[in-house]
Amino acid sequence: MSINLNKLKYQQDERLHLKSALTEIKKYSMEHPELNYKELERQVDNLIDQNLPYQGITLFIQGNTLELFVLPRTT
Repeated sequence: MSINLNKLKYQQDERLHLKSALTEIKKYSMEHPELNYKELERQVDNLIDQNLPYQGITLFIQGNTLELFVLPRTT
């Protein structure tokens, strides 16, 4: 999932994009109970609440773990 942090601050479209992506992950987690959606959502929220120095980030979730990998984007 890619998130444009600059746009997230002031563009409704980017907030809708994030909400839509999280909804899809939530649906996936209903079919795969090993993925703890609430914990994942908490991690994403905490990450977004930070004042990161990047224009955007790409998040990767590895299979059935709660590990969240973050790849900074500078463009």
